[in-house]
Amino acid sequence: MPKDIKLEITKPALLGEDFGFFTTRYEGLMFWVGSGTPEIDVHSPLFLPREEAIDIGLRVFITILNAL
Repeated sequence: MPKDIKLEITKPALLGEDFGFFTTRYEGLMFWVGSGTPEIDVHSPLFLPREEAIDIGLRVFITILNAL
């Protein structure tokens, strides 16, 4: 993981995602990237993540892919 990215391991969470079902059949990984806007819900029409969050998410994906 890039040293300037904070990794926080969380407890498993029950969410409304089908992803959990798919991982019972196929290997998978899900991670959250903080948006930098905690006061606005991700389902709000006002939600707009900070550009830095997009860059961080991309860098995490690249790091994971390079580790495979």
